[in-house]
Amino acid sequence: MIQTSLSVMLILSLLLPVILAIPVIEQSIPQQRIINSLSLSLAPSILLLIYPDTIQLDLDWLFFGIGLAIDDGNRWILFTVITSWVVYATRFNSCEQHTDLVISKKNNSFALLSITCSIGTILSTDILGFFIFSSIMGYTLYGVLYHQQKRNIKTSGSLYIIFLIIADIALFDALLIAVHTIEKLEFDVIQISMSNIASNQLYVVMTLSGFILRGAVWPAHIWLTRSYTSLNKVEAGLLSTLPVALALLGLIHWLPTDQGVDESIAFSIQLLAICTVGYALIRILAGSIGSELLAWLTLIYNGVFLYILGIFLKSETAWQSYEFIVFPYIALGSITISIIGWIRIQQLAQQQDKLSQKFEELQEGLHSTSSMLTNLLRQITDSIETAWRMLRKTATNQLLKLFYERHSIDKHTDWTLGITLLVILGIIIVGLG
Repeated sequence: MIQTSLSVMLILSLLLPVILAIPVIEQSIPQQRIINSLSLSLAPSILLLIYPDTIQLDLDWLFFGIGLAIDDGNRWILFTVITSWVVYATRFNSCEQHTDLVISKKNNSFALLSITCSIGTILSTDILGFFIFSSIMGYTLYGVLYHQQKRNIKTSGSLYIIFLIIADIALFDALLIAVHTIEKLEFDVIQISMSNIASNQLYVVMTLSGFILRGAVWPAHIWLTRSYTSLNKVEAGLLSTLPVALALLGLIHWLPTDQGVDESIAFSIQLLAICTVGYALIRILAGSIGSELLAWLTLIYNGVFLYILGIFLKSETAWQSYEFIVFPYIALGSITISIIGWIRIQQLAQQQDKLSQKFEELQEGLHSTSSMLTNLLRQITDSIETAWRMLRKTATNQLLKLFYERHSIDKHTDWTLGITLLVILGIIIVGLG
C-alpha cells in the first residue's frame, strides 16, 4: 500500500503540472491565482523530497519504456530545482509591479510544462527518458525566459535556441550509438557497457559536446552571458539551476564515470576545464563585474566540475571514493550562483534607479539653466532691437534736419545772386545808353 502510494506520488509529480497546463483548466484559473497553480504543481515533488527512502517505478508504456526513481543523489538536484521554481513563483507578483515582466496564461503553461520536464529529467533512470524530458524542458524554458519582445532578450533567446538545437543533435547521435550497441539504456548499464565497446570514444565525444553546449561551458558560453545581461532577477535565477545544473547531471549519468575512458579524452576535459576557469578569472580581473559576473561565476562552477569529472574518467576507483560530493556540489553550487544572481541584479537595478534619478535631476537643472539663458538672451535681443530702433529714428531725424537746412540755404543764396545780377545788368545797360 505504501509502495503504491509512493509510486502514485512519482507519477503525480510529473502529471499534476501537465494537468494544470491543459487549456480548459488553465483558462478557468483566475489571473491572480496563476502563482498558486505554479506552487500547487510542486506539491507532489516536495513530498518526494521529504520522504527519506529510495522510490523506484518502471513505466514500460511511456516513451518506449522509461524508469523513474528518487534516491539520495538526485534528491539534492530535486531540492535545487524545487527551490528555484518556488522562488520563481513567489517572486512573480513583486516583479510584475517593478519590471516589464508580463504574467500571462501562456507563460504559465510554459512554466508548468518546464516544471514537469525538469523533474522528469531528475527522476529518469535511463538516458532515453533523460534525453526526452531534458529536450522538452529546454524548449519550454525558452517560452518562460525569452517571452518578451525586447531586442536584447530576443537576441539572447535566439542564441539559446541555436545552441540547444545543436546540443540535442549531438545527444541524439550519442543516444543512437547507445541504442545500436546495447539493449538496456539504464544509467547503470551505460556505465558498464559503454566503456567496453569500440564506439566508446565517439559516444563520449558526442555526449560531452551536447552537454557542454547545454551547460554553457567555454567557449559555448555566449548564450548564457547574453541571457544574464538581458533577463530580470527572477528569470535569471533559473539559468544556473535548470539548463546548467541538469547538463552537469547528464554528464554524470551518461558517461562511464566508474569505468574510465581513454586518457586523452580525460586530459582534454581537464584542459577544457582549466581554460574555462582561466577565461572566467581573466574577465573578472579585467573588471567585467556587472550582470555578466554571474556568467563568469557559472563558468568557474562548470570548470571545477569538469576538472573533477576528468579525474573520475581517468581512474576507475575515484568515482566510488568521491561520489558523495558530486551531487551536493551541483546542487549547492547552482543555488549559490542563483542567490548571488538575485542579489547582484537587485543591486544593479538599485544603481540604475539612482543613476536614473540623478539623470532626471541633471535634466531638470539643464532645463532650468536653459530657461534662464533663453530669458537672458531674449532680454538682450529686446534691448538691442530697442537701441537699434532709437538709433535709426535719431539718424533719420538728423538726416531730415540737415536736408531741410541745406535746402533753405540754397534757396536764399539763389535769390541774392539773382538780384545782384539784375543790378549789374541794369548798370551795364544804363552805361551803354
